[in-house]
Amino acid sequence: MGGRRWAKFAKYLADLGYELFVVSAKYEGETVSEWHSDVKKQNIKTFEIPLGISKVLNGTPKTLSQKVIYKLLWKSLPFLVKGNPQDKLVFVKDKFIKKASELITKNDIKTVIVSIPPYKLGYYMLELKKLFPHIKFITDYRDPWTDNKSYHGFDGLSEKRFKIEEQYEKEVLEKSDLILDVHLENLEALKLKAPKQKKFFHLLNGFDKDDYSNIKPMLKVEGKIRFIYSGSFYPNLIYLFEPFLNCLIRLKSENPELYNKLQFDFFGGMDHKAVKLLADKGVDIVKYHGSVSKAEVLSEINRSDFSLMFSAPDYSFAFNTKFYDYLFLRKPIMYFGHIGKVSEYVAEHKIGEVFSHDKIETDWYSFISTFNKVKNYNTNVDVSEFELGFLTQKLIKLINE
Repeated sequence: MGGRRWAKFAKYLADLGYELFVVSAKYEGETVSEWHSDVKKQNIKTFEIPLGISKVLNGTPKTLSQKVIYKLLWKSLPFLVKGNPQDKLVFVKDKFIKKASELITKNDIKTVIVSIPPYKLGYYMLELKKLFPHIKFITDYRDPWTDNKSYHGFDGLSEKRFKIEEQYEKEVLEKSDLILDVHLENLEALKLKAPKQKKFFHLLNGFDKDDYSNIKPMLKVEGKIRFIYSGSFYPNLIYLFEPFLNCLIRLKSENPELYNKLQFDFFGGMDHKAVKLLADKGVDIVKYHGSVSKAEVLSEINRSDFSLMFSAPDYSFAFNTKFYDYLFLRKPIMYFGHIGKVSEYVAEHKIGEVFSHDKIETDWYSFISTFNKVKNYNTNVDVSEFELGFLTQKLIKLINE
């Protein structure tokens, strides 16, 4: 169902009286999702599809049997799957179609929304359009598909397999009644792939005001200028992390007094190479805390002075969840990465600083080494366009058109 994005939309739609039927993969994790409570409503019916043997691919195998199955599955997938072999649904796609078909028939459902990734879910679920031509079939893009260069196994994919993925995507674009995309830049690229399909719409992620209702008032760390990063820190962000740390090492040598006034806290999963890099660099004012609850993260953001964003090369257009948290809590955003929609928003609205990927060691150092000259930021920027209540009304209008 698209994790947070569709848990939130489902919650808001349910509050407005809509009845929703959610079909998703059965969650096999040890911890409960942060968004589990959002879909615990009377008019949201959830149906989980067990992944069976495929669930081994969703995490790190622990037991010997899991490790053997994991290795065998990954080695066999290229022979079983066309296109991108990283397909965790190939063994259970028929179960998804069967359950969705039952629900459509029994409940006279008129609208079906498929949120991707996993990308092939969109292709597999086109079968519903054949079985029920009267339904409004909506495909929602949370990430680019064949324009993806960073995630989901597309890096290094052979030309033959990539062309198959392109064909899958083309069919989804042509046969869907409506295409939604969280990213405007990707939406424009999709329009070029299916010029006869005119129903393309930009539907942002946003913030849920309820998430911030129980933030604990926390005192700031006395005598510290505090920066915070929340969310996953992926391998393709290391190209930014190293020059970021190098500047702090230089500051420690040239201005140890200022260096000791700074504090950088990272919350969320971090790639093991980034963890090792941090340890090797020995930058003691940068702390990696691992994953904590959403409530804890929001409280930590609330008591920080600045927020941090690192953007992968092909994701400079991505307004991710942490962006909305920073924005709602009025924290100046320090953006690191390629110039794109996000950096343009930060600069245009004067809500922070932009450090281009190729100028970090000069511009970032210049910034942190002159804190007595830090300017004021526009922390009162209007954020109403990102409020989920507003976005849900937009979604309803699109569905009903």
